[in-house]
Amino acid sequence: MLENSLRFFLLYKVVIALYYLPMQGKKRVAFVSAAYLVIETMWAVGTINWGTAARHHIPAFGLLLLGAFSCPRKLR
Repeated sequence: MLENSLRFFLLYKVVIALYYLPMQGKKRVAFVSAAYLVIETMWAVGTINWGTAARHHIPAFGLLLLGAFSCPRKLR
């Protein structure tokens, strides 16, 4: 439950970054978040049990962190 709460918070930060960044920054964050969603969708379709799904969240987590912390504090 904590991992999913953290994931939800980071997705919220991506949405905030998309709101506050200038157009060039929005394009980059949108690309990273689209790549994250594609990877997560591929793993969701291809995994059967919880253990495999939990292990496969790890590669995409870096993309989520990159998108979530792309907006500097002074823009918010």
